[in-house]
Parts: sequence; C-alpha cells; structure tokens
Amino acid sequence: MSAEERFIKWKSESYPTYGEYPEFLRYETDRGELVRSKSELIIANLLYKEDSHLHYRYEEKLYLKQSNKTIHPDFTIMSRRNGEIVYWEHAGKMDDSRYADDFTRKINAYIKEEIFPG
Repeated sequence: MSAEERFIKWKSESYPTYGEYPEFLRYETDRGELVRSKSELIIANLLYKEDSHLHYRYEEKLYLKQSNKTIHPDFTIMSRRNGEIVYWEHAGKMDDSRYADDFTRKINAYIKEEIFPG
C-alpha cells in the first residue's frame, strides 16, 4: 500500500480514544471534537488547517510492548507524503511535580519502544 493509500485509509478509520476524565474535555476544536486545554485547542486547530497533507488523532490509544502498557499521546499525526507517524505530547503542566514525574515516565516508555523525542 502506498503512503497516500495508507494516509487515506488511516484518516477514514475510527479509533479508540482516552475515555477517562471526560469532565476535563472543555474546548471544542474547529473539527468539532473536545480537548482538555486551550493550548491543545490551538494545536488541534493548527493541525486541522493542514489536514490536506497531515492528519491527527487526539488521544488515540497506543500500546507500548516493551513497557506492557497503554498510553494516549496528545496527538498522533500521520504525514500524507510518506505515511510516517509522529506523536506530539504537549506537556502543558510541567510546573506540577506529579504531572512532571508522570510525563518523564511516559517519555522513558517511548524511548524503550524506540520512539525518540525530538
């Protein structure tokens, strides 16, 4: 399957999202979905403007084999040009020590899976 075909298929599929804490989904994007913060709203709307050559999924489930855990990246983005996937973690509350510790564990889990930041 070509990158273009993979992109079109991926864009049309439904996907499992993070169902916990729905009360924090407060901001509606231009695409009509709810996100948790104003920063995520801005990111989602900017990504949506680029929908012809990349497509995002918000809080899609991602299973990490090495850590044997499921996480939900803020944004999973696929490129139409080459079919590559990028995970975007906003990390919007790094001033909260518990959040920062959880985020550090999440980044380390990505690295174990050979998904590298940067």
